[in-house]
Amino acid sequence: RHRVSADRDAAQVECSPLSDPAGPPPWRWGCGPCLATRKMLRFLSKEAGDEARHLLRKSKTRRWWKPLPVLTAVALPSVLFAWVYFCGVSALRFYHPGIATLLGVYPALALCMVAFILVRTRFRDEHPMRETAVVGAGCWIAFLSAAVLSDQNYRWHNFSYYSYQDLADYTNIDPSMDKGQSYMDAGQVYFNDAARIGVDQIVSFRSDGTYCAAPILSQPIDKQENGASDNDLTVDFWAVGINCCDQERQTFTCGEAGNPKARAGLRLLRDDVRPFYALAVQQWNARNCPLDDNTVSGRAEASPLV
Repeated sequence: RHRVSADRDAAQVECSPLSDPAGPPPWRWGCGPCLATRKMLRFLSKEAGDEARHLLRKSKTRRWWKPLPVLTAVALPSVLFAWVYFCGVSALRFYHPGIATLLGVYPALALCMVAFILVRTRFRDEHPMRETAVVGAGCWIAFLSAAVLSDQNYRWHNFSYYSYQDLADYTNIDPSMDKGQSYMDAGQVYFNDAARIGVDQIVSFRSDGTYCAAPILSQPIDKQENGASDNDLTVDFWAVGINCCDQERQTFTCGEAGNPKARAGLRLLRDDVRPFYALAVQQWNARNCPLDDNTVSGRAEASPLV
């Protein structure tokens, strides 16, 4: 028992690097686990040095931006926006709306869904996804913005433009003699030289804006000649606009109303604002054509030409 204890103490003294102050340096002493630890530290330090040199070499030689992903992220959403916008405002939508939707909306939506699936797959597999995510986000933004902007532009401008191509043109119209019902298919009208806007007869209706209307006349209202009798006289042609008149000051600046050479007009085709102009005309009718037994000077009608 005493011998085993003495051997154990001798082993502990031999494995301790500090057992002999006069002996070799501490880093030359040690048992098996200590030597393994020192070898592992030397290996890790070597690996760290190699990794640091590799990173420094890579930082000197790598490119800060990649041309192909950048061009893809710019070009693909731009082409997508242009194509969807074109299909949404062109004559193809006016004459063939189903084909325009099939060629414009569905392919763009399919491309955006493919980009979304690729981003989700790379995210799930923990792969680099920055470039794919940028392209996918750009495609979705381009698709949604093109769909909204093209629809607004089509409803406000292009629908009327293409509709005018299918309507008739009439010239030398006398607003005091001709009736609006005779020009139901008119798109563009040209009045005679005597036509003018009755600025002193303007009327306005206020809603989300000021809807202005003024009769187009060639003679005073009490001398209209477009009815069989005084009770049948009508005011069928109106100049209209939004936020361009002052009824109290009797100013009317809608369109080219201030140009003395202006003699032509376009038919109002927007159904979203037509009811407000009709209400303005009804106000004018109630003010100038009261329904009593003593004074009946005529009636005003909302014409297809305004």
